[in-house]
Amino acid sequence: MQWDNWARHDYCMDTADLKGTSYKGCHVDLFSNMNKVCNANYDGAPIRKYDCQTARDVYFIAVDTKN
Repeated sequence: MQWDNWARHDYCMDTADLKGTSYKGCHVDLFSNMNKVCNANYDGAPIRKYDCQTARDVYFIAVDTKN
């Protein structure tokens, strides 16, 4: 995954903390950005794309459950 997606997610969460709002939008954006990475990097390689999407799902569940 591209690290700038994680940096944007962290910044979004920091901003949500300052505003006293939910992290849900941050998590949805992270999922969307990770999905774009999978599509852009593995569009012609279905098995690798599937692996990327599986990693995306695991990360999303961990982040969404934790926060």
